[in-house]
Amino acid sequence: MKTNTSRISAVFMALVLALSFLAVSVSAQETDVSEEIEVEDAGVTPDSPLHGLDRALDRINLALTFNKQKKAEKALRIAEERLSEAEEMAEEGKLDEAAEAEEEHNELVDEAEFAVEEIESNGDEETAKESLEEVLKVKHKIASHSEKVSLVKQRILERQAERMSPEQLAKLRAVFERIENKALETENKINQKKENVKTRLKVLTEKTDEEIDEVESEIEEETGLDKEKKERTAREIKRAEKSLENLERKLKEQNVSDAEIDDAIKKVREKIKEAKEDEQEGEYEEAEDVAEEVKEFGNEFSLIATSLREARESGNFEERLRELKEAAHNRRAEALARSEEIRAELAEEKAEREIRLRESIRTAREIKKSDDSDDSTDSDSETKDSSGSSTETAKIAPIRA
Repeated sequence: MKTNTSRISAVFMALVLALSFLAVSVSAQETDVSEEIEVEDAGVTPDSPLHGLDRALDRINLALTFNKQKKAEKALRIAEERLSEAEEMAEEGKLDEAAEAEEEHNELVDEAEFAVEEIESNGDEETAKESLEEVLKVKHKIASHSEKVSLVKQRILERQAERMSPEQLAKLRAVFERIENKALETENKINQKKENVKTRLKVLTEKTDEEIDEVESEIEEETGLDKEKKERTAREIKRAEKSLENLERKLKEQNVSDAEIDDAIKKVREKIKEAKEDEQEGEYEEAEDVAEEVKEFGNEFSLIATSLREARESGNFEERLRELKEAAHNRRAEALARSEEIRAELAEEKAEREIRLRESIRTAREIKKSDDSDDSTDSDSETKDSSGSSTETAKIAPIRA
């Protein structure tokens, strides 16, 4: 399962560290693929006197949507409007208003998460399967939303890099990083909800993990979600390839040759190959994750290069370089430790959840069995009483006659 907690692996952190010795830049715009993903247009922006009314109408609309899946999807659509509003405000240099749109975006994404949590999965096998379908539909919506957030963040930072002061750019980056983190956090939680429903379905049907995964695949194929997943994965891989291609071109243009860098780039290329193999085998989430690592590496490298250029201009290049190297090593260690911690936590939670579900279902079945037995006993007793009464009546009737 995709965790999104630390998408830059040790390989990419090592490459970032190696490339931090170079004050070259890779344009964020250059790392993107040519085709654009359609993002909802901005609504009434925070600088408008009608913004409060627009928010109130959106809230009423959500409140009147009672189906949990539809409510979650609607909240994400409105959140996408807020994302565009944050971008528009940033484009105009209105960072406080961009931050306001960010807060509203995050509230709406929380709303989507709450709605998904309330999707009912208790009950019989059919209920659990219906719940899995609903959660899967929202899961794909949040994955699409996360992709759009990443692209909007990338292009606004690129456009504003030469227009804003370092302080303004840092504030802008913080706004969109909070948006991105919220989207990824919610994506993780919805993934966890999906796993919870799958575990319940597994216990109810007594199927294996592989058989439950097959049920998930069947649902995605029947609803067209598998097509969306394939297309999203293909885009991620294409961006990753473009990112590496542009980086290698930049290094070649500047006649940069270094064994450590060459080795790191080779490993990145192997990662892209791994993503393509995962894609061919139908492991789309794994392929997306690997491709996203490559793309995030490009973004991280751009920030490092910018920082080093500023340091060179201010005369403290060596000091800043040491700080970046230390920070890269620390991030690598933290990423590896956190990744192991998350894997252990998820495995433990899954095992405990399955035990609890099995116990609760076993108890429910015993209670039902006991109730059925009591009903059967009562029925037999009533039959005997009824039979006895009829016999007596039959015996008495002739006498009366």
